[in-house]
Amino acid sequence: MAATRGDFSVWLEAQQGSTETALHAGRRGVALFNRSASDTVSLSGKDTLRFCNGMFSNNIRALKPGQSNQNVMLDAKGRILGQLEVWCVGDQTLWVTLENVPSTTFMEHYDRFIIADDVEMEDLSERWIQLSLQGPAARFLLEKLGWSAPEAGFVEVGAIRIAQRRRSRAGGYDLLLPVEEAEAVTTALISAGAILAGADAQEILRVEAGIARWPLDMGERALVHEMRMVPDYCSFEKGCYIGQEVINRIDVMGQVQKKLWGLELEDPTGELPAVGSEVLLGEDVVGSTTSAVAEPGRVRVLAVLRKAVWKPGLELRVGPAARVATVRDLPFPEDGAA
Repeated sequence: MAATRGDFSVWLEAQQGSTETALHAGRRGVALFNRSASDTVSLSGKDTLRFCNGMFSNNIRALKPGQSNQNVMLDAKGRILGQLEVWCVGDQTLWVTLENVPSTTFMEHYDRFIIADDVEMEDLSERWIQLSLQGPAARFLLEKLGWSAPEAGFVEVGAIRIAQRRRSRAGGYDLLLPVEEAEAVTTALISAGAILAGADAQEILRVEAGIARWPLDMGERALVHEMRMVPDYCSFEKGCYIGQEVINRIDVMGQVQKKLWGLELEDPTGELPAVGSEVLLGEDVVGSTTSAVAEPGRVRVLAVLRKAVWKPGLELRVGPAARVATVRDLPFPEDGAA
C-alpha cells in the first residue's frame, strides 16, 4: 500500500497503458486521470464563508455542506492568479482543491488578508489524493461499484468525496480520498473498467474540450471572460470580492477584445508550436498560442486571438515557419462535424 502521496504517484504511473487506449476510453468509455500532484487546503472558523466570499469569484457564502463550486483567484485588476474548487464540508469548514497552484503559494497569498477574521488554514495535501474519472461511461462505472454519482455538489461514499467535474468533452467526476485508501480505490476503478490516462492523453482530452488551464493558457494578464470561464467560475449576485469591479464592468459592457479559440494545423507533422508563438493574418499579429497537442494525423492548438479573427474556418499562420492553421470554435468540433 502506498504510504505517501509520492509513493502513490510512482505506483500509479506504473499502471499506465498507451495514449491511444486512454484517448479511446476518454471519448467512448472511462479514463482515469491522476491528479495526485494537486494540493488541498482546509479553511475553518466562524468567518470562513464570509472571508472566502470576498476572496474568490463564485458565491461561497451560499454554499451548504455537500455543495461545491469552481473559482478563480484574482488580483485587484481582475487578472487570474489561479484556479480552484471549493468543497463545503461543514457549516464553518471549506476544503479547496487547487489547480497547479502550490498550497504554500495559496496559503501565503491569503494569509495576508486574514487580520481579525476567525479563519484557520491547514495544508492537507500529503493526506488527501485527487483523482478524476472522465468519459461518457463515468457515471455508469460509479454506479457499477455501488457509488453515488452526484448531479450537483458532492457526495460522500465512505471517506471518498465525489463531485461532478468536466475535464474532457464528455465530462465526469473528481474524487477526493485519503492517501491510505488511494491504491485500493484506484485498483477498484481499474477493475471496473477505467483506463488510466497519462499526462499526454489528459492534455489532448482537455484541449479538444477547449478547457483553459492555469497557468499555461492564461499567462499573467488573463481575464475570465477571455478564457471562456465565466459561467462556471463567476457569480454576479454575491457582492464584493477582489477583482469584482473589473469582472462586472466587462460583463456589462461585453467588450472583450481577445479570447481563447482553437486552431487546427493543416500539416500535423513537425514540432508542436511553442507556447507564445505568434499567430498571423497576413503580416498582422492577431494572437499567440498557449497549449498544443498532437495525435496521429492531427495537431490542435489553443490560442488567444483578437476579435477580428473570431471566424471559424478562417486560415491563419502560426509561428516562425508560418504554418497554416484553421480557426475552430471551442470545444473543437467532433470528428466528422464541420
